[in-house]
Amino acid sequence: MVYHTPSVTDDFHTPLKLGHDAAHDVLGTVENKRRTPIRVPPILSTGFVPSLEAMPLLAHTKGADAWRMLPCPSYGRIIRQLLTGELAAGLLPWELGITELVNKPAQKGVWCVPMVLHACPTELVLTTKAAKLAQPPKANKKTDVRRLVFGIEGRCSLTRYQILTWQLQVAKKHLDPPAFKVLPMELMRKGLEAGTLDGMVAPTPWGMQAQVEGNGKLDARFEPGKYAQQLVIFCRKELVAEHEEEFALLPHALADMHKRLEEDSEFLKVADQMARLGTPRCDSAILLEAAKRHLTGIVQKDFQPDKEWLATELQLLAERVPLGEGVFNAEELGAALAPQGIRAYAATSSL
Repeated sequence: MVYHTPSVTDDFHTPLKLGHDAAHDVLGTVENKRRTPIRVPPILSTGFVPSLEAMPLLAHTKGADAWRMLPCPSYGRIIRQLLTGELAAGLLPWELGITELVNKPAQKGVWCVPMVLHACPTELVLTTKAAKLAQPPKANKKTDVRRLVFGIEGRCSLTRYQILTWQLQVAKKHLDPPAFKVLPMELMRKGLEAGTLDGMVAPTPWGMQAQVEGNGKLDARFEPGKYAQQLVIFCRKELVAEHEEEFALLPHALADMHKRLEEDSEFLKVADQMARLGTPRCDSAILLEAAKRHLTGIVQKDFQPDKEWLATELQLLAERVPLGEGVFNAEELGAALAPQGIRAYAATSSL
């Protein structure tokens, strides 16, 4: 199989466009299947949405020959580019990777989950008008029942159920059941600004950023609860096998990077770079505030899952999200997604 090679990058993974002829030389001729395709050296071109939880991996892979971190404006964009082969790996919420990638036709057996990353809390941000509507009405005051409209990244996104739970807890008597629009994160932020959306749930610090920009207000009563998202790396299985060493050493490398990023000066270096990567934009000062709010004093754990962990999470997903009967067998799919050689490699390399 021919992998699309990522665009040539500068020293911090910002893509630079290749010309048509150069791109053709790199990719080889794919239209004529009878020709032997050029074997492109497999590079871990990894899509991510700029956010607090992506920072340790972004900092660790800077300058690494095996990795190319490519910013994307939405999880949907990452999934599309994984399906077309433009990306080899992506940082995705667990439920979106399963429902929108692994369960697509001809994708089972293609993907592996070599890492689970430390996930940061999600934030509920509401427009000023929606925030007022979500407050209990004053006694003896009649109010028109109103349906709030929220943006979500996928039909099966756990943020949908986080919103439903929040509304049941804080506003079930004076708000109609919410409506949802499936949109990329950047359009959600624009929807808040334009007033076409009433709110969104987003990984920190997007909610904080929207509030600072005057496009919304964080609701302190919001808790993700049992619908909290897991952020994982989905990668093509054969590339995980070819990069056993990189993945085997990744938990220790990320643990070291978490410690380095505890220093404000080190953190701001990476935050400054991330702030310039594209959309959705996260200001470095907002990233630092989010880190102090959500990471200080908290043990951060990135780990390589085994088939038992994956099977358990698949079963929990099937219980929480109405996927339909027989969509997958949790034990079989968990075994298929588990990284096979990484643990053995890590064990032998530590001897």
